[in-house]
Amino acid sequence: MTAAHAAPAPPALIAGAGQQAALRFAEFFTVNIRNRNTRSAYARAAGDFLRWREGQGIDALSRVQPAHGRLYRTAAGRARSSYIWVCL
Repeated sequence: MTAAHAAPAPPALIAGAGQQAALRFAEFFTVNIRNRNTRSAYARAAGDFLRWREGQGIDALSRVQPAHGRLYRTAAGRARSSYIWVCL
């Protein structure tokens, strides 16, 4: 893979969970979602959530629970697809 086609570095929470988590994160956005607009929307949603969790003291992927997705969606005042929370 050339540098131009290399995947961007995963967010710190994902990278901190190890190489397998980083690979799964990259695969989710590059393999599982074929539509570019959907992929972009999910990437934004994941980024928004990952920024939110920093303020919640969630410092490890293993500490992210389904309830955090619900709390985030409530706090953000937006409906988010539940699919993204399963993958994160």
